[in-house]
Amino acid sequence: MSVFGGYANEYDAQRPGYPGALWDAVVGRLCGTAGVPTAPRPSAVDIATGTGRGALELMRRGLDVTALDADAGMLAQVVKSADGYRNTANHGSLGTRQARAEKTGLPDNCTDLVTALQAFHWFDTESALAEFHRILKKGDDVSARGLFVVAWNDRDLSVPWMCAYESLIEARNPKYSRSLKLAEVVVDGGRVLTQGGLFELVCEPLVLANPVVCSLEDVLALGRTFSYIRNALSDVEQAGLETDVSALVRDTFGDNTTFEFPWVTKAWVLRTI
Repeated sequence: MSVFGGYANEYDAQRPGYPGALWDAVVGRLCGTAGVPTAPRPSAVDIATGTGRGALELMRRGLDVTALDADAGMLAQVVKSADGYRNTANHGSLGTRQARAEKTGLPDNCTDLVTALQAFHWFDTESALAEFHRILKKGDDVSARGLFVVAWNDRDLSVPWMCAYESLIEARNPKYSRSLKLAEVVVDGGRVLTQGGLFELVCEPLVLANPVVCSLEDVLALGRTFSYIRNALSDVEQAGLETDVSALVRDTFGDNTTFEFPWVTKAWVLRTI
């Protein structure tokens, strides 16, 4: 079981999804600017799918998707949520597979797209990239080569209260650092993804605003899904952090019952070489 599988329902309820502009960009590159899959449908493998936010959006948009995760609890949540995404006439199929990113067990050259959303930092980098390259389609025709998309939702540190929120976490967990969690740091501006010679960037990194309207209780519940809070702090430490976060939110938003949590989506789109 992963660190998240025991609370997959909380994770699914509180973690943000990804903006439509991300899926427009990805599906557009697979299917042309119209973004409408035709037979045969493009296939996708969503690696470390979690509760399936990526897999289900791709299925909704007409791709045949395999949602892959090492945790059975997460995959069960994907299946539970799937019916809510089968609301278009052109939706694709969904399958699940319990496996690790570094050893998917899938055939060579079997998929048009691999996605890794909010997960790449958990992988063994060299092994995972080699595995993704193995299962993605290759060929002399650039247009036929498979795409690899890696993305994260980061908190927008240009917003003052987000910086204050980060400071509260850092004060409670000295092993946590906001600078180490930023997407561009994890992939060294994209160089980690290309330095092995398996992939090349097809466009500039995407940076997309992805705010979520929430309440104070939502913010507290969100914090309980972060491994560096839930799995790293004692109950007493977590309670103290929630008291501090509550004070920060009230000082920032006063009597407002809802407000925006400022997420920003950062994505790198690559293709096989």
